[in-house]
Parts: sequence; C-alpha cells; structure tokens
Amino acid sequence: MWDSALLKLLDMLLGGALERWRQKQALARQFNVLRRNVVYCGITNNIPVELHRLREFLVAEGLVERPQFRQFFDRWLSNPFVVMGVSVAPYYAALQQLTVEKWRGG
Repeated sequence: MWDSALLKLLDMLLGGALERWRQKQALARQFNVLRRNVVYCGITNNIPVELHRLREFLVAEGLVERPQFRQFFDRWLSNPFVVMGVSVAPYYAALQQLTVEKWRGG
C-alpha cells in the first residue's frame, strides 16, 4: 500500500515522468519481442509475415517518423510481400509452375 502511494506521489512530483518512462519501457519490450521474432524465424518463407508485424507496430506507434527507423522502414518494410503480410512460398510455387508450363509449350 505504501509503495503504490509513494509511487503515485513521486510520479505527481515528477510531472508524469514515471508514467512516460513505463510507457517507453513497454514499447521497448514490445519492439524487442517483434525483432526477436524476425531474427529467430525458423521458416524463411514466413519472414515477410514477421516483418509485417514489425511494420504494423512501427506505423501504429508513430516510430516511422524517427530517422533511425525511417531508413530501415524504406529499405526492408516497403516490400509488397511485407506490406501484404503473406508468405512468399505460394507465389514462388505459382511462378515456377507457370515457367514450367511455358517451357513445355503449354
């Protein structure tokens, strides 16, 4: 009880700095989870799906406007597969099938 009252008083005295710090920490944790999902994605074809989740997070939180994220966003998160959030395997399989049919003359 004393701890929560003390934290509320401290937050009030600091002008909400404690709450802003908590929000920043929560964003950092969420970003790290999404980043780890991309890095440790075991199925290569699912990387665009994980990148799409990271893209949605950056857009929703307004982090795209920051220069350190903007270059990454423009280079890696603007790919059509990432924007759609779909696995690339079905598209490559369809392209391969079309190529084989064209080669056979069909």
